[in-house]
Amino acid sequence: MEEYVLDNVGRLLSVLREANVTLRWVMLHTTVKNIKIKQVISVGLEPDRILILLLNTSQFEFVLKNMFKKLLESKEQRWTDFKTQATQHVTELAEYFSGEKLLSRVQKDEHLESVCLLLYYI
Repeated sequence: MEEYVLDNVGRLLSVLREANVTLRWVMLHTTVKNIKIKQVISVGLEPDRILILLLNTSQFEFVLKNMFKKLLESKEQRWTDFKTQATQHVTELAEYFSGEKLLSRVQKDEHLESVCLLLYYI
């Protein structure tokens, strides 16, 4: 779930913004005295549906806020873990190229393989 939020932050915030704008527009225009606008609003917009949209939007906003809060709280630990992993990998590569040690925890990574092949042929 965290990866999805990080990969789609722009889309998620855009959906949230659109829902809030829609709610604001509908709630402001339900009290207008212009008959044409009232007719447009009344088609398919019962008060129950507006309330459900409001509740769903607020729940989505709450869940997203908590997810961001959790990500920010774990940011330092995640950064430290990734730094440690990177240091270990670079140290292992250095030992491999020195001829003293074989690469022990190499797992197939197609993305890295394609990047290395791309760099090789450039």
